[in-house]
Amino acid sequence: RKWKIRNYRYTKLKNSDNQKIWHYFSLSKFLALLSSSSLYMCRQDKFDDSFEGALTQKDEAFFESKSAGVTKGMRRDALGCTYSNRWTRSDVDEYALWSSYASLKDGVAVQSTVLRLITALDPDDKRAVYVSNVQYIDYETDYSFQLTKGIANMIAPHFSKRPYFKSEKELRAMYWDTDGRYSSTPEGLLFKVDLNELIEFVYVAPFSMPQYRDIIEDLIMKYGLGKEVIKSGI
Repeated sequence: RKWKIRNYRYTKLKNSDNQKIWHYFSLSKFLALLSSSSLYMCRQDKFDDSFEGALTQKDEAFFESKSAGVTKGMRRDALGCTYSNRWTRSDVDEYALWSSYASLKDGVAVQSTVLRLITALDPDDKRAVYVSNVQYIDYETDYSFQLTKGIANMIAPHFSKRPYFKSEKELRAMYWDTDGRYSSTPEGLLFKVDLNELIEFVYVAPFSMPQYRDIIEDLIMKYGLGKEVIKSGI
């Protein structure tokens, strides 16, 4: 099932609106969030996972049975026009994610919820943003279409990853520029958000110096955000 919230489509896949989600930032990227009041969505062919946006073997067989040769170039063309902003579903911040995506000494994490993420997006922006959990599947034996309840939907592969990444518990917001062309699309796009709506709490890195929390607190106040800043308890 899908819920359309304003102009955003939210696939509810085993998570609730109040599920806590986290995004981990280097200090420079956190400053970019504050100064732009925007989420940065990266073009998906720039992600590290070589299977990003790939069809499974069963997906390919399904499409080829409908139209021979249709899968040739399909993934490349789609990846060049799809953009994602990635979050982690968890009730607490996690050591491995601080280490991988921010910094244990001077990183910053934003804690939000699924509903906050959806409602923070600018309602005047008519670009359709899809929000869903990522599903972790076997690319030899599964369809990606299990995300969309068996309906062959080309959005599903962009919310699919191999089980190796399951520990990331990823939720992503995704935009597909259906008017774009791979040769001319930018590497990233900005989507305006209401930061007061998006952010529930701000956390600073577990091994940061004692005054770092105060520095971040002063910084966000300058941007008009009255949010509690917490030092990670890790």
